[in-house]
Amino acid sequence: MSQSSRNLTEFSKQLLSGLSPPISLMLGSLIQDPQFSLNPYFWVVLVGGSITFAISLGRFLEKKHRWVRGIWHVAGIGLAGFVLVSWARYDSFLTSMMIEAVIMVAIVIGFLLRRRALDKNYGRRNSRLIYLGLVLGALLPLAAILPHVSETPVLKVSPSSYVSMPHGGMTESMNVTIASFYGNVWDIRVTAESPEWVAVYLDGTKDGPIEIPFLEHGRKYVGTIRLETSPRIQNGTYNVLLRFQYRDATRHIYHGSEDISVYVGPQLLLLQSSVLFLGVLSAVILILIIIVLRRPRAWGIP
Repeated sequence: MSQSSRNLTEFSKQLLSGLSPPISLMLGSLIQDPQFSLNPYFWVVLVGGSITFAISLGRFLEKKHRWVRGIWHVAGIGLAGFVLVSWARYDSFLTSMMIEAVIMVAIVIGFLLRRRALDKNYGRRNSRLIYLGLVLGALLPLAAILPHVSETPVLKVSPSSYVSMPHGGMTESMNVTIASFYGNVWDIRVTAESPEWVAVYLDGTKDGPIEIPFLEHGRKYVGTIRLETSPRIQNGTYNVLLRFQYRDATRHIYHGSEDISVYVGPQLLLLQSSVLFLGVLSAVILILIIIVLRRPRAWGIP
């Protein structure tokens, strides 16, 4: 392999390992929202978490690092494991514990394969800190499941959060997904509260309710919402509130709500504002990436 190829390979490893912790942090933030598990890209989180975990663990065990880089890689291992365990928790508590066991086994195998090299690189005294880092990386994912050992159910009511109508006197229909996470739920009741000049029909009934006696964990109920605006309504934004309540297996009652913003009026200004915002945001992200890639060491990235 030529020197240029080695340099390119090393740069690629540094770039990937440097990006692993922030990518894992982003995925961990996404996976905390139960609504995201209804997204068709939900499986991408599993792939992304697995890749970032493998990169961080492999890079950490590959060679000797200074303590700053070592901490950076340990953070990547722990955060990626947190993403994987959080992803599995949407299936069941048992599945999340199985994923945690797989993470521990992977770390132990990596440690056993590289133990002699680690002792040689760091010395027996300093290598204990490396062992501690591996233990911390293995235990951090437990933070995703230990607070939820009781399997408290979470009900998510997911309508579209935004509806646009060019003028009053129009009708808009949409689906509403009601899904249970982390446990079974009973006695679900969903009702609507709407402002004047806006009528809301839940499954054909004005202001509801939608009533579901039992919803099994992992299953979804798809209902309909119909919004009708009066011809006399003024242009502007109106908020429709969906309220819901449900109980768990111990008959403890939970409450929640979701908002639907109904915009009535011309769309040109709104569209221009959205395009401008996305353009500015994309430019800022591109500039930050260029700055980090030009001087990665200045940002503490190996």
